Amino acid sequence: MNHSYEHPRDTHVLASKFEILSKGGQEMQFEEAAFIELIDYFELEESFEKALEVNNLALAYYKYSPKLHTRKAKLLIENQQEELGIESLDRAEIFGQSFVETDILRARAHCFMQDYSTAFDFLDDLKLNYFTSAEESSLIALEEALIHEKLEDFEKMFFALRNAIRKNPFNEHALQKMWLAVELSKKHQDSIEIHTEVIDANPYAYQAWFNLGNAYYFERRYKEAIDAFEYAFIINEKFEPAYKEFAEVCFHLKLHKKAIDALEDALPFFQSDSELLLKIGEAYEYQRDFAKAKIYLYRALGLDCKNDEVFYHLGECYSKEGEFSSAIHFYRQALKIDDMREDYMVGLAIAYSQTGNYQKALPLFQKATEIGPEVSSNWVQFAHFLVSIEGLDEAMEAIEEAEENAYCADILYCKAALLFKKGDRSNALNYLGEALMDSYYDRETFFSFVPELREDRDIKAILRYYDQAEV
Repeated sequence: MNHSYEHPRDTHVLASKFEILSKGGQEMQFEEAAFIELIDYFELEESFEKALEVNNLALAYYKYSPKLHTRKAKLLIENQQEELGIESLDRAEIFGQSFVETDILRARAHCFMQDYSTAFDFLDDLKLNYFTSAEESSLIALEEALIHEKLEDFEKMFFALRNAIRKNPFNEHALQKMWLAVELSKKHQDSIEIHTEVIDANPYAYQAWFNLGNAYYFERRYKEAIDAFEYAFIINEKFEPAYKEFAEVCFHLKLHKKAIDALEDALPFFQSDSELLLKIGEAYEYQRDFAKAKIYLYRALGLDCKNDEVFYHLGECYSKEGEFSSAIHFYRQALKIDDMREDYMVGLAIAYSQTGNYQKALPLFQKATEIGPEVSSNWVQFAHFLVSIEGLDEAMEAIEEAEENAYCADILYCKAALLFKKGDRSNALNYLGEALMDSYYDRETFFSFVPELREDRDIKAILRYYDQAEV
């Protein structure tokens, strides 16, 4: 029996029909567009064998289709069968496929074979000898960027992607890659400029809003970052990374309720996502609602028992509740999964110190600052520990070492507090002013060392000054 179907709108329905007919050994014939949709579906499911099976079946019915030969070439090239992929490209060209599309794929094949010179030659030939539309030029620039990524030349990768996006602000693949290029090339200011241009041309480009949010976050423009991430998930309510990054900025600004509202709105779309449940648990933890935090964290653990961050945040909850024996258990579980996370070491060290086990705490603090010397919070916690065991001079030595590795507001606040403790009020006020100028939001680091100074007249005056400057 011959089964012929119109191209259904629901790809899942189409895939189900294919699977049923395939298992029954029945002959299948779909429209060419339906076959291509099936190939895309199985490729997204990361089922290369199934996608190739559909592609070969489609070619049995549409053997002169340049699209299907090109699609097969792409599948083969991206699954490390480059020579076979090039043969399919040859056939695609015979049947009329555009040289622009086939040469882009030839470049990709040679890139994957580490023949980068030939890969660039194909792309240069396209730019010099063919008239290409803006959309095609964007695809050529994107392919150049992918080669630069393979060569780990991230600055050139960024500039190629910028060219791709300027040629076509709707090039989603280029926008997705741009986030990585910006992170690796550190071109955050340039990222703000290019993504603002994209949004002017395409206001509903959720990936552009997301990339812009990351750039703002790096530049410490936190309120603008929050707005950008929020636009991203308003435009695409199923774009999970935007919710998570939005939450991170909210955590930084202590806007925990704002983070919870957004994350719980997202939960219906991602019921089985342990990472999202973890984020909600974190938010409640930071809000000090440990009972709710643990509900979400245990739900996350039920979905993924190997998630070290869930164990860590359960440890944080129990530690903040003063249940240090339970906290030690969860921190140790986290470290069993990842024994090079300095924040896990610090959490465990604090729990040990709270139970009076200073001998176990000290080497953990030291190792944490060795592994992550650029992480200011490690040094701050280490200083807290040293102060607690009457090691004020040792704490100052640690913070002076921290200044060489992690110079930032947290370290300045810490040094200001230690100078107050040592009686050097004049220098302490200078450091406090510098810290407030750098990050007014992180001022609680200072008061965690010297809570008695909250009512100090000079401190209150300097806080008022910087509070007005922040507004």
